[in-house]
Amino acid sequence: MPLPKRLRQDLKELSPRELRELQGWLTQLLHQQERIEGRLPGKQGAAKRRYTYRREYVKCGKEGCTCAEGKGHGPYWYAYWKEKGKLKKKYLGSTKAGGG
Repeated sequence: MPLPKRLRQDLKELSPRELRELQGWLTQLLHQQERIEGRLPGKQGAAKRRYTYRREYVKCGKEGCTCAEGKGHGPYWYAYWKEKGKLKKKYLGSTKAGGG
């Protein structure tokens, strides 16, 4: 599937340094996505499930922590899927790629 025209135009405006940073971030994201399948529970039924992946910020709840005032710790990757009609969630990890 080709990249949308607007995205291609935006990418052409990036400097060589920004393109290298983007390349590094995309490489890490690709590796993470490739690892995700093996880290989810129920590998035998994984082919039938539809997973949604999200990066989320979390608040630890510790008194005096700065996360209470800001957006929280993270972002961290989570997988969501439905199992027997119930929404399930699993922590997958974090990545510092691209400053995220």
